[in-house]
Amino acid sequence: TVLFSGLRYGLRARGYEALGAFVDKARSTSQALGLKDVQWVLGDFMAADLSDCTVAFLAWTTFPDYVRAAASRLVEGLAPGARVATLTHPLSSAGFELMDKERKRFSWGYATVHYYRKMS
Repeated sequence: TVLFSGLRYGLRARGYEALGAFVDKARSTSQALGLKDVQWVLGDFMAADLSDCTVAFLAWTTFPDYVRAAASRLVEGLAPGARVATLTHPLSSAGFELMDKERKRFSWGYATVHYYRKMS
C-alpha cells in the first residue's frame, strides 16, 4: 500500500516494519521505482508519531485483539478528515465514520477492507 500510494498517486508515504530484511527490500524497491517521497521506518508502528498522517492502512488480519485495540487507540489521535482502512476486522474507535466496506482479493485470499473517516 505504501509503494502503491507513491507509485500510483505520487503521495508522500511512510511505512513501518519490524523486520529489517523487509525494510531493506522495501527501500531498494522504492529506489528502483524512483519513489523519492516514500519512507520506510524500521520500528514499531505502535510508537509512531502519526501527527502528520492523513491516511492510515492497518493490515491487521492476523493481529490479536489487544494489538488491534492498541492500534485503534493510536489512530484516535489523527486529525479530523483523516482516512483509515483496516483489513478483516473493523476499527474499534469512537469518532470514525464507516464510509464503505468491500471484499478484496489479496495474495493469501480474500479479506474485507473497511474504510473510515475521522470525524472529530
